[in-house]
Amino acid sequence: MGAVERAGTELARRTSRRSFLGRLGRTVVAIAGGSMVAVALALTLVAAFPVILDRIGLDPVAAGFAQAARWALLAVLVVIGLSVLYRLGPDREQPRFRWVTWGTLTALGMWVLGSVGFSVYVSNFGSYNQTYGSIAAVIVLMLWLYLSALAVLVGAEIDAVRERDKDVTHTTPDTR
Repeated sequence: MGAVERAGTELARRTSRRSFLGRLGRTVVAIAGGSMVAVALALTLVAAFPVILDRIGLDPVAAGFAQAARWALLAVLVVIGLSVLYRLGPDREQPRFRWVTWGTLTALGMWVLGSVGFSVYVSNFGSYNQTYGSIAAVIVLMLWLYLSALAVLVGAEIDAVRERDKDVTHTTPDTR
């Protein structure tokens, strides 16, 4: 998580003024703690929700709506997590908190499309099991985490550029 904080600060073209203990506290408590809660909720939605639906025995239409609501809730959870990460990660002076930004929407879209595309690739074209054997699952997970981190950083870059553009337009005198 410290790497995400450093990357966000670099993308914002700032130098970190936080002390080691300040960075550690923010990283461990805020970002890592929030990440653990988000992962627990995501695992519940992804792994436990289908089992609960089977046990309840809903009709197909209601089950379809419940499945759609599950994925929509997961997308909202990702947007909230990214918003908090983009707010707390970079070392900036008094950043405004926004629930939805162009960066969070771009990161969400890249993450969803990248995950679906990577899943299709691994299922149909990749021969990871033949090549890597029992370690294939770890390699696929690491590649997916890399793609996810790339999507998060692209979203952070978009927000940083938009923030820099706003800073420039608000500090430049009107030349009419």
